[in-house]
Amino acid sequence: MAEAEDIFLRAKQRTFTGLTEDEQKEWKGPFCFIQAADPQLGLMKTWREGDCDGGGDEWTDEVQLTQQAVEAVNKLSPRPKFMVLCGDLVHAMPSTRYREGQERDLKVALRGTDPSIPLVFVSGNHDLGNTPTPETVAQFCNAWGDDYFSFWVGGVLCLVLNSQLFFDASACPDLRDAQEAWLEGQLQRASQGPGVTPKHVLVFQHIPLYLKTPDEEDDYFNLQTATRQSLIGRFKRAAVHFKHRFNHKDQGDFAMPCKEGHILVNWFKKADIQYPFEHGEVINYTFGRCINKPSHYKDTYVLSNSVAGEEGNSSGISPGGQW
Repeated sequence: MAEAEDIFLRAKQRTFTGLTEDEQKEWKGPFCFIQAADPQLGLMKTWREGDCDGGGDEWTDEVQLTQQAVEAVNKLSPRPKFMVLCGDLVHAMPSTRYREGQERDLKVALRGTDPSIPLVFVSGNHDLGNTPTPETVAQFCNAWGDDYFSFWVGGVLCLVLNSQLFFDASACPDLRDAQEAWLEGQLQRASQGPGVTPKHVLVFQHIPLYLKTPDEEDDYFNLQTATRQSLIGRFKRAAVHFKHRFNHKDQGDFAMPCKEGHILVNWFKKADIQYPFEHGEVINYTFGRCINKPSHYKDTYVLSNSVAGEEGNSSGISPGGQW
C-alpha cells in the first residue's frame, strides 16, 4: 500500500492506527479536535440545478473549499488531536458515474492536512447508499477504512458508527447484527468493563438521533423512533457525548451545535462535560467568519457545500433530495 494512501486507511480491524488504547489511554489535560461533515464533492452544482439525485459532474467549488479548510486547520495552535469528517464525503452514490473522480479529488485535497493531524472518516448515505449492501460497505472500507471502529485520544474513547445500518439494513442484516454486537461490547466496556475507564466517551455518526426533540416524528433526516430511543438509552447509560452532522437546538446531552457542513473546533477539559459544554468550548466557523472563538484562534473556513451568510448566521442547504 502506498504511503500516501495510509492516511485514508488507518481505521482497520475496528481500531485506528496511532490512536489505540495502549497509546492514548491516559488523560493528559485539555485538548481540541476538528469535526467537519459533508464535503460531498459534486453536490453544489446539482443543488443549484435542482437535481440533487444526480451524481454531479462538477466539483471544483467543493475542492477549493476543502483546500481552504485544510489550510486553515493546519494553522491552528494548539494543534488539533484529530479531524473527523462525519459522512457524505462525496455526492455520487456507490458505483455511479462520477464516484471515482470525486473520491480521487477529495483525497488529493485532504492530503494537504498536516501529518500530525490524523483524519478520521465516518460513512454517510452517499458513501454507502441509502440501503447499503455488503458490496457498498466493502467499497467504502477499501477507500476510507472500516465503517465502524473505536479509537482513543488523551484518555477519551471515541466510537465511529455506521448509521446507515441503523437506518436501513434490509440488504445486509448480518452487518447490522455485527455492529450491534460490537457496539454493545464497547458501551459495556466503557461503563463498567475491566481496565482503564475513559474520561469521556464520544460517538460519531452521520444520521442524527433526532433533529429537535427525542420524541419527534420519523423523518428522512433522523433515525426511526424505536432505534433512536434504544440508542439514547444505551448511550446515556454509558455517559456518551453524541456528535453528528446536523444543526440542533439545545436538547440535553445529545444536542449538536454544528451547522450542516461547518467545521467545529471542540475543546475537552478536565471537568466532566455536559452540553452545552460549560467546561469546554465549541467553536463554530463559517466562511472565514467565526461565530464564537477565543482570541488565540484565527478565522477558518467551511468544509462543505453550504452557502455563506452573515456573521453569526449561515444559510445551509435546505432539506430535499438525496443530499
